[in-house]
Amino acid sequence: LVWGWYEWRRVQVLKAKPNPAHLALVEMATLVDNLTVITQNVDDLHERAGSHGVIHLHGSLHQPRCFSCNEPYVFDTRAPLIAEEGEKIEPPRCDYCGGTIRPGVVWFGETLPEEAWQQAEDAILACDALLVVGTSSLVRPASMLPDIAIVHGAKIIQINSDVTPLDQKAHFTFLGKAGEVLPNLVQALSDIF
Repeated sequence: LVWGWYEWRRVQVLKAKPNPAHLALVEMATLVDNLTVITQNVDDLHERAGSHGVIHLHGSLHQPRCFSCNEPYVFDTRAPLIAEEGEKIEPPRCDYCGGTIRPGVVWFGETLPEEAWQQAEDAILACDALLVVGTSSLVRPASMLPDIAIVHGAKIIQINSDVTPLDQKAHFTFLGKAGEVLPNLVQALSDIF
C-alpha cells in the first residue's frame, strides 16, 4: 500500500473546484421533482457543488477505513501524511483495533459497497429518465444501470465526448464535454419549465 500517494491525491482533489457540469446538476435538481446523483467519482466534487444525497458507487478518497475492522478513520488535520517524491510512508493505524488504514475507495477486483449499490438500483428502478454523463459505459457493474433503467421503461440521455457502447441504446446522445453540454441542457430545461 502506497499511503503517501493516496494522501497526496486526496490533498490535490481538495484543491479542485466543481466544474460547470457539477453546478448544472445542482441547478437541474431545482427543475425536476426528484434528482438522484449516482457517481463513480471518488472526489466529492458533487457535494462541494451543492448536490445532496450523492450515491458513491466507488467510495470516497475522503472516507478512509480500517482494513481489519472496517471502522472509519478521521484524518489528522494538523499534519497530512504526504510523501516526498519516491518516499514511502506507513499508513496510519486504526484507533479501535490497530489495523492498517486504507483509502475509502473501491479497488479493482473489489465489490461495490452493498448499501451504495442497493441505493443506486432503487433509484434506477424508480426513475423516468436516466442521464448518463461522461462514462465509458464499460466498467461493470455500474455499466449495467442503464440496462436496468431501459428494462423498466426509463428514457436514457447520454452526454459524452466519446462514442460508447451505450450509444446504441440511448434515446438521446449529446456528444461533447459535460461541462459544456450539461449547462446548455439545463438552460433549455429551465426555459421549458
